[in-house]
Amino acid sequence: MLSKTIAKDMKNASATRRMFEEGLELKKKYGESNVVDFSLGNPMIEPPEEFNKIVSDLAKSGRKGTHRYMPNAGHKEVREAVANYLNKKGYFKGLTFENVTMCVGAAGGLNVILKTILNKGEEVITVAPYFTEYMSYVKNHQGKQVSVDAAEDFSLDVKAIGKAVTSKTRAIILNSPNNPTGVMYSKKNLEDLASMLSEKESKLKRDIYVMSDEPYREMVYRGNFVSPASFHKNSFMVYSWSKSLSLPGERIGYIALNPEMKHKDNIAKGLAFCNRILGFVNAPTMMQHVLPKILNTEVEEKYYRYMRDYYKGLHDPLEKCLKESGYVFPSPQGAFFFWVKCPMSGNNLEKGEKEFIETVKNKFLMLLVPGSTFGKAGWFRLAYAVNPEVVESGCKKLREVAKHYRIY
Repeated sequence: MLSKTIAKDMKNASATRRMFEEGLELKKKYGESNVVDFSLGNPMIEPPEEFNKIVSDLAKSGRKGTHRYMPNAGHKEVREAVANYLNKKGYFKGLTFENVTMCVGAAGGLNVILKTILNKGEEVITVAPYFTEYMSYVKNHQGKQVSVDAAEDFSLDVKAIGKAVTSKTRAIILNSPNNPTGVMYSKKNLEDLASMLSEKESKLKRDIYVMSDEPYREMVYRGNFVSPASFHKNSFMVYSWSKSLSLPGERIGYIALNPEMKHKDNIAKGLAFCNRILGFVNAPTMMQHVLPKILNTEVEEKYYRYMRDYYKGLHDPLEKCLKESGYVFPSPQGAFFFWVKCPMSGNNLEKGEKEFIETVKNKFLMLLVPGSTFGKAGWFRLAYAVNPEVVESGCKKLREVAKHYRIY
């Protein structure tokens, strides 16, 4: 028997995976080329060729101690490489290895942070629409999720966030570029948030942390990325190479503390301890040894350019198709998602959304993820981490759907 909490959360949070699995059944029935699957954000391109060579050379080197336990926060030389990289890129000034913790992907990193800072019943603010698993992460550590709607343009509604801050608020989770909207928060938006949080900290006499989830920051098509962790001193930067180097299955990332964070040394020790007691123990050692050979090299920059060009080549025709077909959506600045309003009638957003998603799946053989999965009903997410042929077929189906709903 499942616990009641897990049974409920699985029902609410598994829409993306469920849609993906339903897609597999549809492909068996109608043929893979006839089904368009925009459900899962799973990178389709391969890692850089040099990555495979580095892994192979490392495996063949017979280096002693490679596979042994390490400090819970990760190998010192790897953490130094990450700290130097972030200082060089201008995200922080004076970051040292002591305040970097290697973690098992961004998901592992977020859970380690919450375990470290959250007391039972304390509140964590999420900005809707948000990555659906944030809800479960907060529950994992006996916290309470507080959802605040984004502004109309899907930027941060700082005033609304400020109203949601209470004497129990411990953190806010931000994701930029955002999954599912693709929207990136501006410098002014983040400065206003940081100013508000500092005022609240002073008034409430408690630290409020920004947890900045940044796996898509290299995947930017318009504008310049600024890190939410760079503005508020009590901030954690959480990063994963799942998207930027197309390594989602390797589960490798890091947590970096803003060098101005209060009590950062004690918090860093807490992160290392929680890394262990949550069962992660260490980030994968082979991946840790690979990273310093890629960071700050031409391999990294060349691959990022290739990766951005690939996804922009999918983004542009999809955006053109959606605009010409009459869909309503914010223009994404990064990541590989479109966040689109469901063309439906009636005021019951959840019912209308469900009917739309089912119609598109069964009548047009196209898989989209409902907006309610991300905390905001009446929308759908389209993930274009796919092959170009899927985008071409998808554009045809999106036009057919628009005609069916008379928005074309």
